[in-house]
Amino acid sequence: MGIVRSTDKKTGIVYLYSSEYRYDPVKKRSNPKRTLVGKLDPKTGEMIPTDGRRRRHMEKDSVPKSETKKELCSESIEVLLDLLQKKEEIIKDQARQLEQLTKLKKELQSLSQLLTELISSL
Repeated sequence: MGIVRSTDKKTGIVYLYSSEYRYDPVKKRSNPKRTLVGKLDPKTGEMIPTDGRRRRHMEKDSVPKSETKKELCSESIEVLLDLLQKKEEIIKDQARQLEQLTKLKKELQSLSQLLTELISSL
């Protein structure tokens, strides 16, 4: 068994594989069987272990408990409600500004009509 390095040409990431040779009696030759062990950290040169399915090893302590999940859900609901209230306030402000702008537009149109009448009378 040996460690084989393989570099991805697109990303430049160096993957490390465990290679075992198995004899195939039909073909009468040995074939390598490779399993992903990890990838090489470019800065430190150390191996970052994986479980062979592109998932990093997780410690049991890092998984949140059901109580913390409930707390996280309640906190996220509060945050979402706050965001919703802020967005509603923004929409109301924009509706007020739109009303003001439409009033100004009507005033400007009436002024432009008056100006065109004055110019045409001269």
